[in-house]
Amino acid sequence: MDAKLWNGITIGGTCAVLMLLGLCTAVIDPFFHYHKPLSGLSYPLNHQRYQNDGILRNFDYDAILIGTSMTENFKASEFDQLWGASSVKVPFNGGHYKEIDQAVRQGLACNPRVKYVLRCLDYYFLDDKDFIRTDVDFPTYLYNDNPFDDVHYLLNKEILLQYTKQVITNTHAGVPSDSFDAYSNWNLKFPFGKEAVFDSYIYDTTRYFMEEMTEEDRSRLQDNLEQNVLRTVREYPEVTFYFFFPPYSICEWERYFYSGQLEKMRELEEVVIETLLPFENVQLYGFLDCYDITCNLDNYKDTAHYGEWINSQILQWIYQGEHRLTWENYQAYLMETREFYRTFPYEELHDELP
Repeated sequence: MDAKLWNGITIGGTCAVLMLLGLCTAVIDPFFHYHKPLSGLSYPLNHQRYQNDGILRNFDYDAILIGTSMTENFKASEFDQLWGASSVKVPFNGGHYKEIDQAVRQGLACNPRVKYVLRCLDYYFLDDKDFIRTDVDFPTYLYNDNPFDDVHYLLNKEILLQYTKQVITNTHAGVPSDSFDAYSNWNLKFPFGKEAVFDSYIYDTTRYFMEEMTEEDRSRLQDNLEQNVLRTVREYPEVTFYFFFPPYSICEWERYFYSGQLEKMRELEEVVIETLLPFENVQLYGFLDCYDITCNLDNYKDTAHYGEWINSQILQWIYQGEHRLTWENYQAYLMETREFYRTFPYEELHDELP
């Protein structure tokens, strides 16, 4: 056979096979980059930073549940039942403020129907406003609008053989698509209780000097809030933003206490409260006065992460307006909880080690 003909057939055949494989991923679209789930196919939800952007771009919804792992155990169906909404849950495990705000803005830009955003405010306020984690796999080609770098998605062997194939396999086996209740929910994967919590951290009673916020801390906090919270709140006045401080366990506050960070954490919380309260489209909630939760280690798998029953309770409280922070009550809330966590007998937590 003529060499040119052979080369032409080989190159053409290779290109045809690659196009067919790429077309398979594009049509099924396991990360929802081009479209929402196709009817009749069973889609697993199992890869946050690969699927969240597609969910926000292409799904039908009017509410967003978003945040760190503190939001992973929320059940979208419970939110929907309470608010009469149709929500998506898009958590970012270990996500910091810029990453989460970018996702919120993506959802609001792509879906003008959104009425509610529920978002946790973890105690990462002193991060640089542009901080993005670099220790996680982040597919930038799925987050931009450049069609040319989609080759990393369409001709990706791992995506084809693992994620595209899984949709086909699940569909053939009759496995239903994952729900937003199950998406990222880890409640059944870990033990809870005192022993589990104590296994998750090193108990250190070395008492360090109690730090207070510096002017540099305050400036960094304000920059972070302005860029990654307030800007979005201002630009979407028709959206109701429900923000809440996660109820970390007493052992997390023990760590802050002995490390000398407790007073700084409470000071920055005060600044955040006073910064957010003026906005009419913001409702802010704090649960650190729920001592029956924070001091009961049966609610936790480690010093910070609580079980799904706490997520359910948080939804109930927010819907009912309980534990909402207002101009009338926030100072009393701060004073009471500050005194409680400052004077708590932390040594008694370890009197009877499991």
